[in-house]
Amino acid sequence: MVKGKRRPRRRATGSAPPSDERYWFDAGDADGAVAFIEGNMRHWEGEFAGLPFRLLPWQKQVVRDIFGWKIVDVSEPDRTRWLRRYRYVYVEVPKGNGKSPLAAAIALVLLFWDAEAGAQVYSVAGDREQAGIVFRDASAMVEQSDYLAGASITLKGRIIYPSLRAFYQVLSSDAPRKHGLRPSGIIFDELHVQPSFEMFDTLRLGMKKRRQPMLVMITTAGMYDEESLCWNQHEYARAVLAGEIEDDEYYAVIYGAAEGDDWTADATFEKANPSAGVTVKIDDLRKECDRALKNPSLAPVFKQLHLNLWGQVIQGGFDMEAWRKCWEAPILEPGARCWVGMDLSSKLDLTSVVAVFRHDDKTYSVLPFFWIPGDGLEERKRRDVFDYPRYVKEGFITATPGNMVDQEAVREKVLEIRKTYRIQEVCFDSWNATWISGKLQEDGLTLVEIRQGPKTMSEASKALIGLVKDRQLRHGGNPVLTWNARNTVFRRDVNDGWAPTKDKKGRKRIDGIVATIDAMTRAITESGGSVYDKHGVRFA
Repeated sequence: MVKGKRRPRRRATGSAPPSDERYWFDAGDADGAVAFIEGNMRHWEGEFAGLPFRLLPWQKQVVRDIFGWKIVDVSEPDRTRWLRRYRYVYVEVPKGNGKSPLAAAIALVLLFWDAEAGAQVYSVAGDREQAGIVFRDASAMVEQSDYLAGASITLKGRIIYPSLRAFYQVLSSDAPRKHGLRPSGIIFDELHVQPSFEMFDTLRLGMKKRRQPMLVMITTAGMYDEESLCWNQHEYARAVLAGEIEDDEYYAVIYGAAEGDDWTADATFEKANPSAGVTVKIDDLRKECDRALKNPSLAPVFKQLHLNLWGQVIQGGFDMEAWRKCWEAPILEPGARCWVGMDLSSKLDLTSVVAVFRHDDKTYSVLPFFWIPGDGLEERKRRDVFDYPRYVKEGFITATPGNMVDQEAVREKVLEIRKTYRIQEVCFDSWNATWISGKLQEDGLTLVEIRQGPKTMSEASKALIGLVKDRQLRHGGNPVLTWNARNTVFRRDVNDGWAPTKDKKGRKRIDGIVATIDAMTRAITESGGSVYDKHGVRFA
């Protein structure tokens, strides 16, 4: 067996990085991580048992990227030091493409090659048995390597590297007892079966005690569930890849078919499976596909496991292609009439105010404003999969101090709108609105409470969907309102009444669309249906 060589400690091995750049690709470290894997590790089961672990092109790209890209360490201004750029790695790929061996190899790189004293590397999954799959691959690779076996001690569920007092072990799922851990590396295998955020958040926060930790998530597509950790990370990764979220520490790779692809075609099989022709046999996929065609109940499983399509199609209320075509700037003439919708927040939600303008040509313009509590923006960014700090910086959202939105700031914005336009009515949901509704009445504005539900909101909901479809809405491309629109679904009652809602388990925000519909319940008709007065406030 060929003995592998491990570089004794980390150092920059390429040419010196440009002094004016924050990121730098160290080809030496990228090649070194690959060489460590291919020089020390062997496959241990199946048709490749005993053969050296030769990374497939897509696997090699992942390894080179996550270990090669560096960022300057600004905490030590007196000397130049480069740390790994990526702290979070998300790899989503169909079954059979070599996820677990890749995860095991990365774990061993973090244990041995990374040369971090006292390294703590953990395998985590939905249960201990699942987590043990990656560890089993890693321990078999160690046993087959003269160097790795000689340098370490393998116990049940733990590999110890005595010279650095470092270890790699399987972690059980009892998160409440994990707060004292200081992980340098975390491997989440099959993230889609992880039952909650608790373990993830506990370990992620523990990483802060390390200078260049890495949390690796490797998974196949799961069942669509807005509440699940994996869907949260899938959406975050998708948004990073699409440029919707800027996160320079997050590395994302997603292989899979797209909605609309012919799921029975060889070209789709090859597109979704980067290991096609090696660990994934196209003939085998054809056979599985034929079974799914003959037995439709097998089709969802085939699509999920072999094409990486999530197990449930997301139902949306808006045609987002049509929405994107409504990106004309709103027509905002001084003195124009408008109706203002107001959706107030709890500690977690956005607060939104939307002015709706009705034009003589039966088109509409919307002018949205958003607020969010200033505390915990980074945590909200990760939890909601939306780049709040970015949009606060760009002026699309206002962050008010503390953990609740300052309603005085909202009131001031409504009064500012009144200085330029003629507000006909302020339409609002009464929840959490006692103070501000009273103040706005004192300011001389007419308030109309919009009861939330299909009976009151149906006509405006259908009107808004129709305006988008017919390109009769102008929203100016506001990214926060667009995100709200993408998150909106409509619940329907037995009388085909519609009302906006988000998935019952979801954290997605739809506040701007709710405020828009509140205003449109009055903007689409002067009378607004049945109206009566109560203590100076009208109700629709």
